[in-house]
Amino acid sequence: MNLDGQPFRSCLCMRHRSFENSIAACAAPVVGLLAEKAFGFHGVLSDEALKDKALRLHNARALGSSLLLCMTVPWMLCLLSYGVLHWTYPKDRARARSWAVTAATGSSGALVRAAVR
Repeated sequence: MNLDGQPFRSCLCMRHRSFENSIAACAAPVVGLLAEKAFGFHGVLSDEALKDKALRLHNARALGSSLLLCMTVPWMLCLLSYGVLHWTYPKDRARARSWAVTAATGSSGALVRAAVR
């Protein structure tokens, strides 16, 4: 038995995708700000600046570092949250089963819930 019932699956998928896409929409400005403020990106479009290999290399490193930071931190948060789910999911699934049994039998289910804990 899964925690998300069949009627709620599409709603959960929709909420997950909308949350993920709304966060992703903020990523480009954050990468740009980090590259400029934290890593010293200099966005100059003059011909002399475009020919300067040292400046281009510095800007490439600043953008790379900013992208790395903006990808690593969220993935570490995902790893942490999925790790927590790994430990809590079996207990939550057992609790959902006991509530399903309670709803099917129409009883109070106090004994079933006590047996799960």
